[in-house]
Amino acid sequence: ADPAGKDLRPGANGLKLHNGALYISNSFAGTIHAVTLGTDGAPSGPLRLIARPGQIDDFAIHPDGTIYLATHSDSVIEIGRDRTLRTVLPEGGDGSTAVALVPGKVPALYVLTTGSLLEGAARPARLLKVALPGGERLCPASG
Repeated sequence: ADPAGKDLRPGANGLKLHNGALYISNSFAGTIHAVTLGTDGAPSGPLRLIARPGQIDDFAIHPDGTIYLATHSDSVIEIGRDRTLRTVLPEGGDGSTAVALVPGKVPALYVLTTGSLLEGAARPARLLKVALPGGERLCPASG
């Protein structure tokens, strides 16, 4: 909290466009919502809850609609097209803070870690390359 006693936890902190909709992550609420956009770019429908996966920092959306989430913890999770949750990196994320899809034939995801800085750890930040189904399981991009 700030000196005035206000709660300063992050709220909506991620935005991505996908197939005519704006997706919004909310770290504090642990949710992903979406709103359809009209041809003028303005919202043209209600805000829809996509999933309530828990703590979220950054996210990336695959062209097939799968959403990959950095969790600020050791893991990275996905929200499948059917909205089921699955862990794609169960450990080693060390404060996963950002994700980006790797272009190419073999599906992969870059994961940026903080070394668990917010949790009080002193490990180095890292860039990981996590293979998704169809590729190797985990390939460090840098140490």
